[in-house]
Order: sequence, then structure tokens, then C-alpha cells
Amino acid sequence: MYAVLICDVRKSRKIENWEKVVEKIKRVLYEVNEKFRESIVGSFKMTVGDEFQGVLEFPERAYGIYKFIKYHVPVSFYCGVGIGEVEMPVEDYGGARGNAFYNARDAIEECKKMKRVFFLKSPSKEVDDIVNTIAYLIECIENTWTERQREVVKFHISHPEMSYEEIGRVFGITKQGVSGILKRAKWDAIENGIEVIESVLKYVNSKKFTSKSKHHDVYQGM
Repeated sequence: MYAVLICDVRKSRKIENWEKVVEKIKRVLYEVNEKFRESIVGSFKMTVGDEFQGVLEFPERAYGIYKFIKYHVPVSFYCGVGIGEVEMPVEDYGGARGNAFYNARDAIEECKKMKRVFFLKSPSKEVDDIVNTIAYLIECIENTWTERQREVVKFHISHPEMSYEEIGRVFGITKQGVSGILKRAKWDAIENGIEVIESVLKYVNSKKFTSKSKHHDVYQGM
């Protein structure tokens, strides 16, 4: 199975300097295509209007890639993720077909209806409930962040090889200061949530998965 991410910029008509915003989004998508190229079978790119999308061979990477994009583009957007089959090749999104694309489009509509920024639809409602609940809890935590916390988290994600001491020098604070900012941002809890989502989506892609799996079956298979 594959994962399709369809992202729709929110309130794009009210965004000033839209052309510059689009260029920034394109630069981020280029970085995504380079950084995660081993997982991508359909490059992330702008498609129609204010949308951009991409296709992954490994569904378990979908949420992490969504977070990377979210932390780096200068605008907010809805992200619908669809898990399923696709008809190859997928580079021509205008003619793209398959359950993964249909599920992603349905997920975007759920985002707008439920006022969520992220929603996933897979062959299993049980899996969807687990992933979407954790994603919503993460979203609620992020909505409490200060601008400083957001800056430090974004930098930490972009430079995972750097120690807290090195990050602190960038921001003019101590390594204890960096640790305190990440702690108040509940970053440990978010990382744990992301790991659970990745484990569940990895199970979706396994041969053992069936759409009739119950919650306890999903957990036992991870």
C-alpha cells in the first residue's frame, strides 16, 4: 500500500505576497523530496491552485513528513492522508487514480468539516481512530506553544545531529535553557505520539493487516 498526502493551504486568498509564499513552499517541497527520497514515489509539488501533494511508498513515513512540512512552510494548511493502492505512474497528478488518492481527498474534506489540520483515512476505521486521535492531541499541544518554543522545536527538528549545547549557542541560551523550552513544549510527549503513529501505519502496510482488525489486534501486531 501507498500513502498519498494532499495539502490545501488555508485561506490562501487572504495571504499577502502569495507568489513569495508559493516560492517558499516550493523550496520546502524540494528539500522534502531530497531528504526523504527513499520513501517517495511521487514527488511533492504544487498541483492546482493552493494545493500540493506527494506519494509515499512507505505509509509509516507520512505523519513525520507532514510534520516536517508543517514546521517549515510559512502558512497553515489542511493535510489529508490516504492509505491504499495507486495506479502507476503517479507523477502526473492530474490523471492520478487509486484508493489512496480517493481516501486522501476524503480526508481533506474531513479536516474542513471537523476543523482539524490533519486527518487520515485508511482501509481500517480502527487504525484511523487511533492515528487521528493521537494527531489531534499533538495539535492541541502545539496550539499552546509560544513563538520561542516553536522556533526551538523547528530548529531541533531541522538539525537532529546538533546537541542541546550547540542549539543553545544558536539561540544565545544554555543547553539547560534548550532542554527547558523543549520540556515546556511537551516535545517528549509529541515524539512518543509520532512513534506510535508510525508503528500503527507500518502495521497497516504489513501483510498481516486486514480491514477487519480490531484495536487490540492492531496493537498486538506492532
